[in-house]
Amino acid sequence: MGNLNPVPGRLAKRAKRASGDVARLQTKLWQSVLQAESVMLKEGDDVLKLKAIHCLSQVAASFLKCVEVGELEARLEALEQQERRRTA
Repeated sequence: MGNLNPVPGRLAKRAKRASGDVARLQTKLWQSVLQAESVMLKEGDDVLKLKAIHCLSQVAASFLKCVEVGELEARLEALEQQERRRTA
């Protein structure tokens, strides 16, 4: 008989895959922006160009969110350090 409650196993797999940080994600997203831009600028298939433009807009939005999260993480860390020094 199969696993009657597969959710914990799926969550454990997801947690293993999710290990990473904002800086790595920013790098990968920026590489995606550059790749989509290179496809967009090539001569040829207009449908492919439109797909690249759509991809570029989606990745750019994700990149901006990632930058915002990175900045918030840095600010939060600075505040936490300041609070630790104050209470120590």
